[in-house]
Amino acid sequence: MVLDKIEKLLEKYEDGETSIAEERLLKNFFAKDNVPQHLISYKPIFNYFSETKSEQYEPKVSFTHKRKFSYGWISIAAGLVIMLGLYFGQTSTNSQQEKEEALMAYNQTMEALNMVAVNLNQGKEVLNPLNVLNTNLNEGMQKANLINEFSETTNIVYNTSNN
Repeated sequence: MVLDKIEKLLEKYEDGETSIAEERLLKNFFAKDNVPQHLISYKPIFNYFSETKSEQYEPKVSFTHKRKFSYGWISIAAGLVIMLGLYFGQTSTNSQQEKEEALMAYNQTMEALNMVAVNLNQGKEVLNPLNVLNTNLNEGMQKANLINEFSETTNIVYNTSNN
């Protein structure tokens, strides 16, 4: 009968519906040594809080060792900062020279492209008479086609009147 009550209380506990008094009953039940085998897995849950009450926190930090301030490390750090400053200062002048060289190369490229554009435009002007000739040829071909159509039409008219 007690075992049935404990199992019902465990179901309520798992659903989160137990009161403090009911949880105290469960805690007392699992504190005993004769817990049934099928409920043994609940024992660590309810014994955890009673076991941890006796534990106390003890800090293990000792403040007995004091460090002395060392100027040696500061001088090393200062030297390192100076060396980095010189290195990056030099690289900034190198980058300025690289920028000037890149600008010069850009300007030379633009001059070469302008020269090519001027020469292409001159070649285009030389081809203008050919464009005029092409236009005149196309107009002549259209007129020749009109004459050809007129000729065919007149042949059809004469052939029909002769029959």
